[in-house]
Amino acid sequence: MQTFRYEARTNTGERVRGDLEAESERGAVEKIRQMGYWVVRLKQTAAARERLNWHQFLARGYFSFIFHRVNAKGLAIWYRSLADLLDAGMNLHEAALTLSQRTSNRTLRQVTREIVEHALRGEPMSPVLERYPSVFPLYAKALVQTGEESGLLHDTLEQLAAFHDRIYELQMAFRLETFYPKIVLFMFLIIPPIIPAVAGSSSVGHLVFNWRIYLSTLIGNTAGIALGLIGFWFLWRLLMQFAPIRQGWGRIKLLIPGIGGILRRTSLARWARSMAMLLRAGVPLRRGIEASASATGNEAMAAAILAQMPHVLGGAPLSTIMERAHEFPAQAIDMVMTGERSGNIDKMLDKMAEYYEAEATVAGKQTAMITGVVFYLAVAVLVGIFVISFWVSYFSNLLGSMGGE
Repeated sequence: MQTFRYEARTNTGERVRGDLEAESERGAVEKIRQMGYWVVRLKQTAAARERLNWHQFLARGYFSFIFHRVNAKGLAIWYRSLADLLDAGMNLHEAALTLSQRTSNRTLRQVTREIVEHALRGEPMSPVLERYPSVFPLYAKALVQTGEESGLLHDTLEQLAAFHDRIYELQMAFRLETFYPKIVLFMFLIIPPIIPAVAGSSSVGHLVFNWRIYLSTLIGNTAGIALGLIGFWFLWRLLMQFAPIRQGWGRIKLLIPGIGGILRRTSLARWARSMAMLLRAGVPLRRGIEASASATGNEAMAAAILAQMPHVLGGAPLSTIMERAHEFPAQAIDMVMTGERSGNIDKMLDKMAEYYEAEATVAGKQTAMITGVVFYLAVAVLVGIFVISFWVSYFSNLLGSMGGE
């Protein structure tokens, strides 16, 4: 038996917290529902996590973003490989066992082996994903759990693979658009130390280069910047482990001009895909809204959707829930309302997801192009200032030397 700590809502919307014992996470969720509550958050208590070694506890806890790093390309290949093996007629145990022998990434190989162990006991794979939060965010676990409950795990894995394909495509576009500015930035870092290296030479009027002065100046200029960036990144990722901070940052991201629109479209597309899959499988609306809220990948949006659960329990339709959440555009609400009246709500949700995915992809590429141009211009101006400063300093020393003679 495992001990779980839960946070839930009553039918009136009141929050309740407590602990309970269950064989698995799914069993804990069922027990909470039998109590008449609706699950908001569920996790194992410290007593359950003590079974892990100390390094496993750190790696899967607050420092998971350091020990378990997987890029978008690796995740896309892993999701698609698992989906293809399931499509070939293998069960989850056979597919995961085969994949564990072919996966090169250490973290994904460990995840796959744990999935094999869970499958042998007849348990789903979604609890395994929860142990690696930096690799599998909340929306990934929610989507996989949705696929398991609806019997469409293969389709869910394909959707996650396609999603990470789009992320990788945007990353490659951003790298391409910012490649030249990065070269200019590199030159910006190595050119300024030339000034003291030349100015510190003993031969005024001749360009004598002092390598020792140059290297010491270069290291002195870049070491502080590098340490500052590393420290900021580490602190930021550590703070993101706490739910209230993630929720606040999720709201801020949606308000950023340009980028906020892309993130909102991406979250809406994930929500629509998940919701369509749940409704198509006959999952009750209450359970569908809970799972799809987590699938948005933005805790601020998820909290706004979950806050409408009392209205769901009162029998309000999905379009009304969307309108009261104040997170969905009017066009999306109209499409869902049309689907409710025509009886094709799952198809309308799929179509809505296609629209927002296409808009997010185009907007992402445009943002990468604009960022590259702005970055290039900013770095070019800074390099120009330093080059001009160098020649002004050099000729000032030269004229001063000639005047002294």
